[in-house]
Amino acid sequence: MNDFERILISSLSHQPPLLSAVSSIVSPEHFESPEAADIYAQMLTRQAFDPSTVVKLVKPETINKLGGVAGLCEVMAFAPSRDPLMVAQAIRADWERRRAAAIFDYAHRRLDNREVTPLDALNEVLDKISRIASPSSHVVSAQDAELALQEYEESVYSKDAPGLGIDALDRIIGGVRPGRLHIVAAYPGGGKTTMMVQTALRMAKHGRVVFVSGEMTASQIVAVAVSNLGQVDMSPEAIRRRKMNQDADGVVRVKAGLEALKTMQLYIVDHKAPSLADLNLYCQQYKPMLLVCDYLQIMKSPENAQNREQEVARNAQGLKSIAMEHQCAVMTGSQLNRDGQTRESDAPFHHCDVFMRIEPQNDANGSVDLSVKINVLKNRGGITRSVDALFRRHLATFAALK
Repeated sequence: MNDFERILISSLSHQPPLLSAVSSIVSPEHFESPEAADIYAQMLTRQAFDPSTVVKLVKPETINKLGGVAGLCEVMAFAPSRDPLMVAQAIRADWERRRAAAIFDYAHRRLDNREVTPLDALNEVLDKISRIASPSSHVVSAQDAELALQEYEESVYSKDAPGLGIDALDRIIGGVRPGRLHIVAAYPGGGKTTMMVQTALRMAKHGRVVFVSGEMTASQIVAVAVSNLGQVDMSPEAIRRRKMNQDADGVVRVKAGLEALKTMQLYIVDHKAPSLADLNLYCQQYKPMLLVCDYLQIMKSPENAQNREQEVARNAQGLKSIAMEHQCAVMTGSQLNRDGQTRESDAPFHHCDVFMRIEPQNDANGSVDLSVKINVLKNRGGITRSVDALFRRHLATFAALK
């Protein structure tokens, strides 16, 4: 374990809040020492920062290489004397240097074996080096246009692509796709969370989903999910009837919904006022196909934001960047003001790929079923259109109108 890796590990053990910022610079693959990578990975995934916890999680070979438990304690107790962010950048720079050296060595071997021409070898080196220097960028030449178009068409159309659960709406937007920011806008109580939970449940049948709730507790999100999956009322009155053995069918439906939920790759994070760094960390930890943040206006203010308009704008832009960097779909909710516009800023509309606004059509005496119109106001690369749907509030479900 080199000095920089030792300093970073000890810094994080002394100052756990720095993990979010550090993780945006380095990941376990950037460490030269497998032992440091193992400890750092446990910090990322298990939030383990003290030796007594880490020693139970790391690989036995890690403990052996460090000289036993005493060696691990020595590493984690080392007094940090440098800025952890600068140390993280140094580790990343060293990884880039080692990767570049390996690329040159590989190209040199291929040239010696006459496997490639000097020009082809040079182009390979330049392409790989550019990806290291700027991993978020990707250059496609005109000669690769056919493959790029095929990739685009496959990303846009797939008969098995999971979506929101309303066929007409899913056909318009092409399902919930990676690299795109989807915004569900509604008035308070208009169904934003229900729509996002329903989407998360459908996606979690196909891959990993992280649902970050900044407003509702994890147990409340679970109740919404069980209501949707079991098609069962989770209102206080309905729960009271079940507790008093007055609703046997409801008990069966709750169990069915809960069992269905247990089979899904869904991770619910109860995180009040999450920041962009927090969400980026969750993507690094879980590598989800969908990240849901409920909702935009309660996210933590980015640094240097001078007012609420800038806060919301930068968070919306950051969510789009997360979608592109991690190649996952991102979905968030946005509250509407009295004029039907997104609160505080118009930026969410500009930065997103899909913008859907839920508009109630009737609310007869608080009926459990509410007719709504879902207006697709923005659909990058596709059409915009309105879809009529039914918001079944007591079952936490959006359904197509027959």
